[in-house]
Amino acid sequence: MRISLISFLAAGLLIGSSVTFAADTLRPEVGTPLQEAQAALKAKNYREALADVDAAEKVGSLTAYESYIVNRMRAAAATGAGQSSVAIKAYETALASPQMPAAEKLQTYDVIAKLAYGARNYSKAAE
Repeated sequence: MRISLISFLAAGLLIGSSVTFAADTLRPEVGTPLQEAQAALKAKNYREALADVDAAEKVGSLTAYESYIVNRMRAAAATGAGQSSVAIKAYETALASPQMPAAEKLQTYDVIAKLAYGARNYSKAAE
């Protein structure tokens, strides 16, 4: 139950970022695997979503926006797959991006803390 709540929060953050940065675009070679990842996330096939996100990242020379979206998608997929350390790292990378809306930062820190606590990484949760 806890993972599904966190996955819900992760997906909500991702959807919010897509709306906020509608003016930014993804190249087709990056966007196509991310669309496949999004479909896999909706189907709750988190491992497939992670593979699709990895495929998008392997395109290389990502723009700041593409990198931000890749990390948000990776965070959501890793959260669903129960890979807390991968999700935390992806969320932290997204937080460091100038693309992250200030209004979403507090909620993202909350998700990181809950993931870390659930993984018994109490020092990271306290951080």
